[in-house]
Amino acid sequence: MTKQHSSNSSASNWLHTLVVLVTFLVLSRCMLPAAEAPRIQVFGGYTRMQFDSKAFAFNDTTGLNGGTIGGAFNLAPYFGIKAQISVETGPNIRSRDFLIGPQGMYSKWGMLFFGHILFGKAETRIHVPNVVEEDSARAEQFGGGVDIPIAQRISIRAVEVDYLHTNQLGVDQNDVKFTTGVVFHLGKLSTRPKHKL
Repeated sequence: MTKQHSSNSSASNWLHTLVVLVTFLVLSRCMLPAAEAPRIQVFGGYTRMQFDSKAFAFNDTTGLNGGTIGGAFNLAPYFGIKAQISVETGPNIRSRDFLIGPQGMYSKWGMLFFGHILFGKAETRIHVPNVVEEDSARAEQFGGGVDIPIAQRISIRAVEVDYLHTNQLGVDQNDVKFTTGVVFHLGKLSTRPKHKL
């Protein structure tokens, strides 16, 4: 009964977060009269995950190293759809997730700030002496970061920080991920007015 209440509370929190994001995106057109963003973003980079291994009776969280690849198709300079795949490994643990969802963006000072709420599936494999346990479950991730351009079609993802929540092997799991890497841009979106000659 307690677990059901926790699940309902978590779903309610996610719904509130989604409503806030959608409201921001709807109002963005009024708040940001001039903005720019790439039409398509393709990302690849390094990810460090602080894996919530305490939930599986480990003494502390476990640092996992891996990578993330993904892409975004932007419908407007401040809104797009993002998808990504991440894999992280460490002593006795492997984590994978496949996520998709809305992304909001804000171009300022030549940099592109972004935030997202992603939904999908996470898989965890734990290997301890004589025991291997593996499970997959629905996952939700929210976070954001900043991209800094270094060339016309290339940016460095200076930092991205995400919170990943899932429930596997019968326990709630809360992980924090730090990502950095390279973003390639294709096409361009802008709300800046075109001046007629």
